[in-house]
Amino acid sequence: MSWFFTADTHFGHGNIIKYCKRPFLNKEELDFCDLIKRGIVPHTELKISKETIELMDETIIQNINYSVGKDDNLVIIGDFCHNGKKEKIKEYRNNIKCKNVYLILGNHDDRKNSIDVFKSVYENYLFNIDGQSIFTSHYPARSWDKASKGSWMLYGHVHNAYYEEDNGRISSYHSRIFNDGFASVLERHGIKNKLIINDLLAVCASVNGIDLTLDVGVDNIREGVGFGTPWSMKDIRDYMANKMTMWLARKTMSKLI
Repeated sequence: MSWFFTADTHFGHGNIIKYCKRPFLNKEELDFCDLIKRGIVPHTELKISKETIELMDETIIQNINYSVGKDDNLVIIGDFCHNGKKEKIKEYRNNIKCKNVYLILGNHDDRKNSIDVFKSVYENYLFNIDGQSIFTSHYPARSWDKASKGSWMLYGHVHNAYYEEDNGRISSYHSRIFNDGFASVLERHGIKNKLIINDLLAVCASVNGIDLTLDVGVDNIREGVGFGTPWSMKDIRDYMANKMTMWLARKTMSKLI
């Protein structure tokens, strides 16, 4: 039995399509988005059609069922569906062919109505899969059980907003803040040099991408992978392997301090 992880499917949720720019908008909705971008109409005026929502739901379900076998294990790390009524939760759950589906509760999930729909339901949970410790929580964490021993942290909730931080880059917001701050400091010392600022920004970026964390939500889009396709253990192992050199270096340095 293989293990797979996903998050933030938000089945039945129209607004998530426009807020996260999910690739399901029809031409009329795309044209409306252009008006919003140009400031002609407010974003609240855009109403997502039933057909667009159904397309999103069907695409995610299809890509889950294509990847995850009936006897495999699927962990959904929060925000399974927008409608918290038990009948709706069951309806979406029954569309997934996998028998072993675990739910880590998110802010859109109703614990009472979910408890007997999934194999197990947790607020958060520390899995041990083939000797690998995996802490799962809908909300990203800075520290977690066994984090110092190589445990992974899989999360959702932020809809890929921490992509740069997880992958050794600086967010556009922090880049602007640091850029203005460095420029101000250098100017006080009589220096105006963009190359120096770029070098300083690179140093700031070097502290990111070290934690063994990953947003497994559907909005963390991967090239060549269908929207909503869960992350397999191989996918995650390959991703974390790229971080291990930096993680081990920081651990060694911490011991020396």
